[in-house]
Amino acid sequence: MKFILRAVKERMDNVKLVSLSVPNIIISLDENEDRTTPAYDNFLKALDMAGEDSCVHLEDDIILTDNFYSKIQAAIMKRPNDVIQFFSMREADLQKGSRYEAGATFMMAQCFYLPKGLSGELYNYGVEYKRSGEHNMKGCPLDNMVADFLKSRGMKYFIHIPNLVDHIEGKSIIDPRRSSKRISKTFKK
Repeated sequence: MKFILRAVKERMDNVKLVSLSVPNIIISLDENEDRTTPAYDNFLKALDMAGEDSCVHLEDDIILTDNFYSKIQAAIMKRPNDVIQFFSMREADLQKGSRYEAGATFMMAQCFYLPKGLSGELYNYGVEYKRSGEHNMKGCPLDNMVADFLKSRGMKYFIHIPNLVDHIEGKSIIDPRRSSKRISKTFKK
């Protein structure tokens, strides 16, 4: 299983912190200065890097729970064939806890797991998604693309509660108009 962290140079200090807790982490550095679709292009790069392996995809704007590596491995071992999301901000997280959700509702790609073979499939889907010209590629359409992919295959994904990562507070590099407090309701350090 691979761990791939998508990063921008502005967050390299946090990348170093995350890297201390995840052995053999692979960094997918976004070197695109054009901030119109950099996160999407770097996501495609990370999917390609994962290839056919199972993979935990991470973003550079996260805080890890204590013992993150052992906790995430244990969670994945229970559901190795499911897409699993380890960050969420929904009210249902508090009310319902861990649960399956319809693929069309996927959002927040800070930390999620794709089973063997799915990163490669998602890469191919994502290249066509961008090429088609049918989708708004401004901002960060990767959440929408993943949701469309899962929906097109009739797939659900599992939301793990408590969340194993949280979102750092601060302005979004992609869109500074976003809330700086996009944080988990269930994260415990």
